[in-house]
Amino acid sequence: MDLDIHLQIKPSEICLSELIVLSLLSNKHFKEIKAIHRNLETNIIEIIESLEAKEYIKIIDVFIDTEEGDFHLDSISLREKALELVEDKSVDLHRLIDEFRALFPPTFRGDLSGCKVKMKTFLAKYKHITPEIILKATKEYNDYITKTNGYRRQAHYFIIKDGISDLARYCELIVKNELPATVIGDTSKKL
Repeated sequence: MDLDIHLQIKPSEICLSELIVLSLLSNKHFKEIKAIHRNLETNIIEIIESLEAKEYIKIIDVFIDTEEGDFHLDSISLREKALELVEDKSVDLHRLIDEFRALFPPTFRGDLSGCKVKMKTFLAKYKHITPEIILKATKEYNDYITKTNGYRRQAHYFIIKDGISDLARYCELIVKNELPATVIGDTSKKL
């Protein structure tokens, strides 16, 4: 099992096993978490519950099949303070979020924490998309909405809402040099 784990070690209220689980969760390494649970006899469920109690994660839905000992981790979201511990420093997430949100009118800048969590997920999925492309796509989106007087999403919903990412669509249009974008609905990307 080869894993590329980036940790930013700071004095914290969490132990090393919790920090490792946070890193694995942030990178969606669910199989590795389950392998640790089975092979190392580490009770991952207790670690996850502890992380939620300490408000590092939010458990939306963890299904535990007690007979099989299986669990699903798809519906765990990391909170802002968890992202601060495990975020990949190759992209300055704080700077990107500040610049990203500044491209929206003040009443549409959305939830700061929601933007950080959703952008982290976006960057993990679309590794080929650079911050520069994200900012250019966001500017194009806002310019288009202003020009057409169209419906504008809050910034965090522009990143992703209900599994659909308008940001991904606009980034792909930038990469393919297919702007101006003229269709807003059908071509949205599932994240």
